[in-house]
Amino acid sequence: MAEISRERAGEIAAEVLMRCIRSDLRVLDFAETGWSRFNLYQTRPIDPRDCWIVFYPTEGPTLRSSHIAVISKSTGEVLYEGSAHDEG
Repeated sequence: MAEISRERAGEIAAEVLMRCIRSDLRVLDFAETGWSRFNLYQTRPIDPRDCWIVFYPTEGPTLRSSHIAVISKSTGEVLYEGSAHDEG
Protein backbone atom coordinates (compact mmCIF):
# COMPACT_ATOMS: atom_id res chain seq x y z
CA MET A 1 0.00 0.00 0.00
CA ALA A 2 1.39 3.40 -0.98
CA GLU A 3 1.95 6.08 1.62
CA ILE A 4 -0.14 9.21 1.49
CA SER A 5 1.62 12.50 0.94
CA ARG A 6 2.11 15.18 3.59
CA GLU A 7 -0.34 17.37 1.67
CA ARG A 8 -2.99 14.62 1.67
CA ALA A 9 -2.48 14.07 5.42
CA GLY A 10 -3.09 17.81 5.92
CA GLU A 11 -6.27 17.60 3.83
CA ILE A 12 -7.52 14.65 5.89
CA ALA A 13 -6.79 16.52 9.14
CA ALA A 14 -8.63 19.61 7.83
CA GLU A 15 -11.67 17.46 6.98
CA VAL A 16 -11.71 16.02 10.51
CA LEU A 17 -11.29 19.47 12.03
CA MET A 18 -14.21 20.84 9.99
CA ARG A 19 -16.48 18.02 11.18
CA CYS A 20 -15.51 18.77 14.80
CA ILE A 21 -16.05 22.50 14.45
CA ARG A 22 -19.41 22.10 12.69
CA SER A 23 -20.72 19.93 15.51
CA ASP A 24 -19.89 22.64 18.09
CA LEU A 25 -20.93 25.78 16.16
CA ARG A 26 -23.78 27.82 17.60
CA VAL A 27 -25.64 30.01 15.11
CA LEU A 28 -27.98 32.48 16.79
CA ASP A 29 -30.23 35.34 15.87
CA PHE A 30 -29.08 38.50 17.64
CA ALA A 31 -32.19 38.40 19.89
CA GLU A 32 -31.11 34.94 21.10
CA THR A 33 -27.68 36.11 22.27
CA GLY A 34 -28.95 37.97 25.34
CA TRP A 35 -26.92 41.01 24.32
CA SER A 36 -28.50 44.46 24.33
CA ARG A 37 -26.05 45.79 21.71
CA PHE A 38 -22.93 44.91 19.77
CA ASN A 39 -19.62 45.58 21.46
CA LEU A 40 -17.54 45.07 18.33
CA TYR A 41 -14.67 47.02 16.84
CA GLN A 42 -16.30 47.66 13.51
CA THR A 43 -15.54 49.99 10.65
CA ARG A 44 -19.13 50.37 9.48
CA PRO A 45 -22.57 50.27 11.09
CA ILE A 46 -24.04 46.79 11.45
CA ASP A 47 -27.75 46.27 12.07
CA PRO A 48 -27.82 43.30 14.45
CA ARG A 49 -31.40 42.43 13.44
CA ASP A 50 -30.09 41.50 9.95
CA CYS A 51 -27.38 39.18 11.26
CA TRP A 52 -26.64 35.64 12.24
CA ILE A 53 -24.13 35.45 15.07
CA VAL A 54 -21.90 32.38 14.80
CA PHE A 55 -20.10 31.34 17.97
CA TYR A 56 -16.99 29.26 17.34
CA PRO A 57 -16.09 26.55 19.86
CA THR A 58 -13.50 27.47 22.49
CA GLU A 59 -11.05 25.29 24.36
CA GLY A 60 -11.72 24.54 27.99
CA PRO A 61 -13.45 26.49 30.75
CA THR A 62 -11.36 29.65 30.73
CA LEU A 63 -12.39 33.26 31.10
CA ARG A 64 -12.06 34.69 27.62
CA SER A 65 -14.08 36.44 24.99
CA SER A 66 -16.17 34.44 22.55
CA HIS A 67 -14.85 34.18 19.00
CA ILE A 68 -17.65 35.02 16.58
CA ALA A 69 -18.55 35.70 12.99
CA VAL A 70 -21.37 38.11 12.12
CA ILE A 71 -23.07 37.13 8.87
CA SER A 72 -25.63 39.22 7.02
CA LYS A 73 -28.97 37.41 6.70
CA SER A 74 -29.74 39.26 3.47
CA THR A 75 -26.44 38.88 1.60
CA GLY A 76 -24.44 36.16 3.37
CA GLU A 77 -21.52 38.56 3.68
CA VAL A 78 -19.24 38.13 6.68
CA LEU A 79 -19.52 41.55 8.31
CA TYR A 80 -17.23 40.83 11.26
CA GLU A 81 -15.03 38.01 12.49
CA GLY A 82 -13.15 38.11 15.75
CA SER A 83 -13.61 38.77 19.44
CA ALA A 84 -17.10 39.40 20.79
CA HIS A 85 -15.58 41.37 23.68
CA ASP A 86 -17.91 39.55 26.07
CA GLU A 87 -15.40 38.16 28.57
CA GLY A 88 -16.34 38.27 32.19
